[in-house]
Amino acid sequence: ANLASIDKIIGFSRYKGIDSILTVLKQLDSDGISVKDGYGTAPVPSFSTDVAIPLIGVSHRKTTDDIPLVLFYTSECVFSNYHSAPIHVDGNDFATSEQYFMWTKAKIFDDIETADEIINAQSPGEARKLGRKVRNFNEKVWNETSNRMMVVACYRKFQQNAALRKSLLATAGSVLVEASPSDRIWGIGLGVNHADGSNPEKWRGSNKLGRILTVIREHMIDSKLYQTDV
Repeated sequence: ANLASIDKIIGFSRYKGIDSILTVLKQLDSDGISVKDGYGTAPVPSFSTDVAIPLIGVSHRKTTDDIPLVLFYTSECVFSNYHSAPIHVDGNDFATSEQYFMWTKAKIFDDIETADEIINAQSPGEARKLGRKVRNFNEKVWNETSNRMMVVACYRKFQQNAALRKSLLATAGSVLVEASPSDRIWGIGLGVNHADGSNPEKWRGSNKLGRILTVIREHMIDSKLYQTDV
């Protein structure tokens, strides 16, 4: 009940026609070992004795009503989609969650040529540039599907990289915030050290990525699969 409440407040459940984050996670977990996604399969989650990776590029804040926040940015931070985090999904290997996310974008619009180029991209930045050139792009369709695919990308990232997952779980009790000064969709449109970073009412963006990561973390804490990591 507490997890559902968190998802309702932080996630997407209040938006008509968009699955909540928790709904997507439950669908991915439907077989009991978290291997299904919208395009195929992924390996069983990684479990190991890896220690948590130190958090770099973060700012710990509190809102005026004393809610802990962890603001993050730069590819050095494990929460960034640009951070190195090898994942294997749908028979393909991806170096970062950003590369996988852009690949799904090309697949959704049946642009196989660009999807192949994204697979071979040498950096997350290159993958993102290619993602912006996807042919047959339809903004309405992407708006309806991108939230789900970002949930899948982030979930696979932390499922398959135990050290990163432990870093995520170590932030329990806080709300994660992507403090990207240039991104008002996935981030808050403000930098990590901006004075208004601790005031959600003054954020210029919706913090979709931070909200997704927060619910994924709470789901993992709640799940029997990951209790040994908590």
